[in-house]
Order: sequence, then structure tokens, then C-alpha cells
Amino acid sequence: MSKFIFLSHELDESTPGFGGAQCFTKESASRISDGKSSNSEHWIFSNHCGTHIDLPRHFDNNGLNLSDYSDPEDWIFENVKIIELSISNDYLIKVSDIANHLSTDCDLLILKTSFESKRDSKEYWNNNPGISSEVGFHLRSNYPNIKAIGFDFISLTAFQHREEGRVAHRAFLSPYMDMKPIRIIEDMKLSQLVDAPAEVIVSPLQVKNADGTQVTIIAKLL
Repeated sequence: MSKFIFLSHELDESTPGFGGAQCFTKESASRISDGKSSNSEHWIFSNHCGTHIDLPRHFDNNGLNLSDYSDPEDWIFENVKIIELSISNDYLIKVSDIANHLSTDCDLLILKTSFESKRDSKEYWNNNPGISSEVGFHLRSNYPNIKAIGFDFISLTAFQHREEGRVAHRAFLSPYMDMKPIRIIEDMKLSQLVDAPAEVIVSPLQVKNADGTQVTIIAKLL
């Protein structure tokens, strides 16, 4: 019998935001305890908060947005590769860190660094690792089947290397020599993931023309 796990975090008021920004707030709209007929809430949050996906429109006005990924199969991944890395604060992941672990049939690349263990501390957003721009260009040039990359730190951009982070986002997302963009899944929950799953389903919050959105991620384990 197959086992399924979530690879996405729940949103709440303690969810870390990039640069320490307030990420998610909520307030009651109605309460049964106040004599109302039902419970409901108002939520306020950025679309780049918690476990979410960056789409090409996020860094390029000519890039694809969520509505362009209208085929449900765009969100199903069946050749998942997981690479475990031991890295320090503020580190920029380079091609040499992952080159010997890639396969041409991979459609979702997951980087597990265990930085998730620092999610409740300032280090998580102030000293997070990031990914260098060379990785984006390398993957798009040599691994055309990769549709998305995901990882267990807050952003592709290392907070202490923000300019390189902007270049790196464009390297993965922007229109480039007719090569498919690679979507970016940030702030994943990977602590329970030991081996590459048989299948991953990424379910985005359906907001028309969004440049990014929260995602619920379910992994089917082997």
C-alpha cells in the first residue's frame, strides 16, 4: 500500500517571510461563540509566502503566469530526483555541487539541505543558502525535462547575496533562447523525505494570471 506525505508547510502567523517580513496574518470574520451561525476568517498574506512557487512572470513581464500552466499534467512529476547537500549559512549552491547527481529524465529536482531545521530562527531568512545563476543556465541548457526545482530553504535568493539572487531567478525563469523555464518551489517541508518519491503532485492556489502562489505538495512514496 502506498504512503503519502506532505512536502509543504502550513501557513500561520509564525511563517517566516523573506527578509524577516510579516508573512501571514488572520482575523476572525465571524464566530459561533459570538452568536454567529458559522466561523470564518479574513486572511492576509503575500503570494510569495510559505511553501510557494515562483513562476516566470515573477521576474519578467513577458514570462508565463499561472494561467499559462492550465494543463493539470503541468503539476504532476513522475521522475523526481533528490540531492542531499550539507551546506553552511549564506552558501550559494553551484553546478559543481549537483553535477554528478543529475539524470536526463528528471522532471523535478529537489535539494534537501536540512536548513529547514532553522525555520523558527532568524538564521532561516537572514542567513539562508541560495542557488547561483550558473545552476539555472546549466539545468535549462542540459536537462530540458526538468520542469521545476524545489528546496528546503526560504528562497532561491540568499539574503546576503540579493543581487546574485535576482540574476539567479531570471536564469531559471526568464525567456531564454527558446528554452523552457524552470519553476521554483521555495520553503519546502523535506524533513520526512528520505528517498526520491514515486510521484509528486504540486497543487497551486488557483489565482488568475498569478506570478506565483502558495502550493500544497503531496508525495507518493515508493
